[in-house]
Amino acid sequence: MNLRILLLPFTAIYYIIIYIRNKFYDIGLFKTYSPGVPVISVGNISTGGTGKTPTVILLAEQLINANKRIAVISRGYKRKTNKSLLVFDGAKILCGPDECGDEVYMIAEYFKNQKNVIIAVGNDKYETAKYITAKFKPDVIILDDAFQHRKIARNIDLVLLDMNDIYKNKFSNSYVLPAGNLREGLRNLNRADIILKNFKFDISKESKDFDNYCNEIYNINYHYHSINSDKAENIIIDKPLIAFCGIAKPDSFFLALEDKGFRIKEKISFKDHFEYEKSDIENLIKYYSDDISFITTEKDFIKIKHFREFTDKYPVYYLKISVYFEKGFDKFQNTIFKLF
Repeated sequence: MNLRILLLPFTAIYYIIIYIRNKFYDIGLFKTYSPGVPVISVGNISTGGTGKTPTVILLAEQLINANKRIAVISRGYKRKTNKSLLVFDGAKILCGPDECGDEVYMIAEYFKNQKNVIIAVGNDKYETAKYITAKFKPDVIILDDAFQHRKIARNIDLVLLDMNDIYKNKFSNSYVLPAGNLREGLRNLNRADIILKNFKFDISKESKDFDNYCNEIYNINYHYHSINSDKAENIIIDKPLIAFCGIAKPDSFFLALEDKGFRIKEKISFKDHFEYEKSDIENLIKYYSDDISFITTEKDFIKIKHFREFTDKYPVYYLKISVYFEKGFDKFQNTIFKLF
């Protein structure tokens, strides 16, 4: 028996609270506020990794290519600070991953040579957005993980769904927390302007699932981009691998490597947003021999690369991925650029 069934009474309470909160926003009892520039929200309706970070990067790239000045604003999940922070000011990265969160730092690293990008974190996204808008005057704001943050008015609500998890775990994707994994009931997908059904590294399945919630729905996958290190890109690895990661769904990472023909000698998974300590690195080193290499995710590599005794001395690489639209990307772009 799934022991989470025992939590259903608490799920009912949580559902009622979320329902009332959403209803108050719908009828205007709770107010929404505009920061004065177009806003694109990237979010999800469930817990766990659905692909928000690579989608934020994709959106930002498209807007930069259109000569737009963008601001990315996030809560900075699992960061060790509570105050609002300017992470990247268009010239340099101003804090570390422990202060702003690993995913936000990854975005900052990605755009560290882009002067038209501003990145900030804050528990109150609206106050952070007001500050960023006044100080930097962006053309558009991308809100990371904001589908439930309804205080900020948005022009486009984009929601990601992890389709592999939905098909695999029917129970947890049918109920809200704590018995299930949903942050709010599925009916609230009606608020979405765009739904991205993420099949990650698997082949997309043609289905009508969720089509009744939204008029603009796309299938996306993760595209294998390259194997990199701190010193080089597009590295070719011909040795067996010790694969390790601290992400919500580690199997997708391991399967991606196997699908590309890499030989995995050992799979090591840590909890999501894992904070590596020296002892963890020392334990990883124990697996080393001359005939193997280490590989991890880009997000994890950002968190371990300051352990120079590991990344300098041993062959430690990371998998770089990007988001791929199977079809309809031109239509998706048109929807985004209608904001301007």
